[in-house]
Amino acid sequence: MYSLKNTILFLLLFLFLIILSVVVGTRDVSVGTDTANYTDFFHNVEFIVDSSRFELLFKYLTYGVKLTTNNPELYFAIIFLLFNYIYIYFYFRAIGEKSKRVENIIILFGLMLSSSWYVVATTNGLRQGLSLPLMYLSLLFFSERKIIFSILFFGLSLGFHVSSILVLPFVFFVFLRERLVLFVFIFSAFLYFLGATEILVAGISDFLSISLYSDIINYSSESNNWVGFQADFFLYTVFFGVFFYFFQRYINKKYIENYIRLWKFYCVLMMPYFFFGFGAYSNRYALIGWLFLPVIQTFFIISSRFSNRVKLFLGCVFFIFGFLSYLFLVLGFSL
Repeated sequence: MYSLKNTILFLLLFLFLIILSVVVGTRDVSVGTDTANYTDFFHNVEFIVDSSRFELLFKYLTYGVKLTTNNPELYFAIIFLLFNYIYIYFYFRAIGEKSKRVENIIILFGLMLSSSWYVVATTNGLRQGLSLPLMYLSLLFFSERKIIFSILFFGLSLGFHVSSILVLPFVFFVFLRERLVLFVFIFSAFLYFLGATEILVAGISDFLSISLYSDIINYSSESNNWVGFQADFFLYTVFFGVFFYFFQRYINKKYIENYIRLWKFYCVLMMPYFFFGFGAYSNRYALIGWLFLPVIQTFFIISSRFSNRVKLFLGCVFFIFGFLSYLFLVLGFSL
């Protein structure tokens, strides 16, 4: 049930999001390596809409905004609000709670704003940022066996960024037992560590006569940035998969089913990194799962046995830290 207190809080947070969208929309072009490129695309979209390499839905979203305004600041603000709406909607749809408690939204906002991947999705990788929450919804509907909705949202996700298709081979894992999912997750990570997944993808690409392997290898092949296995990325990814599995013992029983489902989602979403993260900018494959982390981190805290006061305190700490760190980054400063 909605109380007056909760209603007021949600309105205040909505207002906060509107104000933050103004800050994001008016950021300097130096904030986010692709901000200048997106600005140029917006200014020229009517001339290049049919020839741009950008995905269809993103092109026509941009074109639609351009028909109403010539202001790129408003364009970036709209994208920011759209991303946040879909992401937050996914969270509440996934946890399955009719009562959206105060702690939920405060912790979620705080962890979103604290996340480096949220920064990337809202200031730099805008197409993938819009694509991923839609793909999360597709995965959610697939786990509920609502196949029509799953296909619909998967198509929308592809319309913003084609990388979503890399999740497709692994979606059936959501129906496996959790111990088997853990085994597949760790075994896939081990194969990636050994370099075996690259050999496997190369073999499958050759057998099926598709260009997947060469596309990955040739992407920014002149760059030396984050090529293939990176120990810090790898350990970071594996840590959360293992941590959230073994610490399920601290989750209240009434939440355990939804919690395990979210954990399976994380494992599924990290599979593209283990199997396709052997070329330059391997972190772009990991972003598929990393951007999901605020969802499962929030639900871990909310569904734990901590008291509501502790949860509210954690939410306030995350919110304050997240707001300041995100604001400073968007304004071009650092903490």
